Amino acid sequence: MTNNKNQNLLLRSEHVWKVFGDGNEKKTILKDMSMSVHEGEFVAILGPSGSGKSTFLRVLSGLIPPTEGHVYMHEKELQGINNEVSIVFQNFALYPWLTVRKNVALGLLHSTISEEEKEKRITDAIHAIGLKGFDDAFPREISGGMKQRVGFARALVVQPTILMMDEPFSALDVLTAENLRHELLTLWLEKKIPTKTIIMVTHNIDEAVSMADKVCILSSNPGEIRVELEGLPVETRMQKGSDHTELVDSIYQIMTNPKKNPQTILHDGNHIPITLEESPYQVLPQIGISKLKAYIKKLMLQGGKESIRELNTNISLDDLLPLIEMMDILGLGGVEENRLFLTELGDAYAHGNTEEEKQILKKQLIANVSLIQFIMQQLEDGKHTIHTSDVLKHLHAYFPHQDAIIQLKTALTMGIYAGLFSYNRQTGRISLIEN
Repeated sequence: MTNNKNQNLLLRSEHVWKVFGDGNEKKTILKDMSMSVHEGEFVAILGPSGSGKSTFLRVLSGLIPPTEGHVYMHEKELQGINNEVSIVFQNFALYPWLTVRKNVALGLLHSTISEEEKEKRITDAIHAIGLKGFDDAFPREISGGMKQRVGFARALVVQPTILMMDEPFSALDVLTAENLRHELLTLWLEKKIPTKTIIMVTHNIDEAVSMADKVCILSSNPGEIRVELEGLPVETRMQKGSDHTELVDSIYQIMTNPKKNPQTILHDGNHIPITLEESPYQVLPQIGISKLKAYIKKLMLQGGKESIRELNTNISLDDLLPLIEMMDILGLGGVEENRLFLTELGDAYAHGNTEEEKQILKKQLIANVSLIQFIMQQLEDGKHTIHTSDVLKHLHAYFPHQDAIIQLKTALTMGIYAGLFSYNRQTGRISLIEN
């Protein structure tokens, strides 16, 4: 299943961009996305929040059009919804007043096949996906895992050429998700489901490696394809041995080093530093002071170093990546040999009292955060007070409007906590705190 170069090309995107809004509100979600999907492939699209994974899936399915670029199905440009695609979403989206069988039947609502063929397909889908005996049950009477099975059966009953899945297991508990992943992969490998290709969006690295023939890793803000990796052979993939661990670790390295060339990471191996965003302003990761403190304290209790994979068992990837970025920006931590570690300064921060924490944070913010440096320069060069609108006006040259607001809020939160300046919400003014 991993060598599909000579198999039929089913779907491809060509230089796809997606931009929402206009004027100052314009935001680029997808940037120059080109990807090919062949018959027989299971493709995982992997990326953190803000990478446009779900948007890309909707563009590929025809649910939304690209702003620029093209999508082709069987080498014919897609116009509108792709009728050869079915999608399973994260939420179950079942009608509570309909039975399992009737919810599955909704997939064939507009089909022109005979009633006899409809009933056969519904029965086959229900049995294949493990719902036999639950035909007459209502959604309130079945578990979350069973509800998602109904979603799969409804998508498969139309016998789509391509099955698309948008984080289909993320709403389930760990054991239920693992069981359903294994069952779906078995059905796919044994060709017991009527689809030629599967495309899955996920932020779960282990999930992507465990299931996919090809892993497409996206960057964030905007979403852009960083690298495509060939998946493991099926027997290695399902055993979760050393090859599985090695690929998972490589992907962690790529995703936790967002500015590093992925090929360099794959060839160099360990001891990879995080590369910071260059001028004029680094993008401040979205993590609150309380979470940052809690994670640093936890890392200190682990001896100042912990495997990123172990951390990810307790911290979602969407929290883990901002944590690593912020620790690196502030000089409190880094990544080495696939482990997150505290620097000497990070260890001092972890052991310090509240006042000592604030002093370390103050020093590091001034030394390393370019937006804090700009605000402080404006405060010290002027009348020791500035209005947030002036800062936003400046940031609009570098960030879309909403992103500029988020960046300013992050800088304000940290600067206020560290005692660099105060902020009056009523007047919108930032004022220097005299030492």
